[in-house]
Amino acid sequence: MAATLHPVTPFIPAGPDIQAAIDFYTRVLGFAVRWNAGDYVCVGRDSAEIILQRMDDRHTASQLMLQIKVHDVAALAAEYAGRDFSPGQLGALEVKPWGNREMHVIDHYGVCLHFLDAQHP
Repeated sequence: MAATLHPVTPFIPAGPDIQAAIDFYTRVLGFAVRWNAGDYVCVGRDSAEIILQRMDDRHTASQLMLQIKVHDVAALAAEYAGRDFSPGQLGALEVKPWGNREMHVIDHYGVCLHFLDAQHP
């Protein structure tokens, strides 16, 4: 029987203040805490999960991009339009030359979350 891969759950640097990370992911992005082990906190929304790691490494955070496929990225963009983002933190919904509808969010610590329509290959 062949091995089956499941969704990836990345560990990302969340900065020195893990509570600020939890607040951003839950209050602004609509994730929920799935478990909390102090320096590691798993947040999830639907089948997407991210493990926030208390790590003060802005360089790594600024170089990291996660791609998250969404059933309706336009609906997510509309949801996020009413949320409390800093200037430059929420990218516009765009249709790319290759046909993707996508948008991005820069989290509280500099990690780029790249959301795109799941229907696109």
